[in-house]
Amino acid sequence: MTDMNTGADLLRAANRIQHLSRAEIREHLHHSITTIRDMRIAVGIPGSGTEQDSIIDLLEVSTRAEMVPEEKLRAALLEAADMIRTLRIVADSGVTLRLVESDLQANK
Repeated sequence: MTDMNTGADLLRAANRIQHLSRAEIREHLHHSITTIRDMRIAVGIPGSGTEQDSIIDLLEVSTRAEMVPEEKLRAALLEAADMIRTLRIVADSGVTLRLVESDLQANK
């Protein structure tokens, strides 16, 4: 899988999930997590590191791939594909985010 084909690969995997082993699904998800993380860094979006971060959900699903129902695996593949598509749109737009911490208490 290459970065340029990751979204398409994930969509194909979601559509062919019954033909893939759980190990193959895990590999797709792990690769997508790496791609999403790298793309976030490239456009200036930090990971939250909290349970609300979608990457944490993807990692949990991929780690438990043997025990997760097929529909949840399919949903994770589709979510990863959507995240990559969205990040690619942001990256292609040339927009780079720069987050600056501020002390909100000082402004009150």
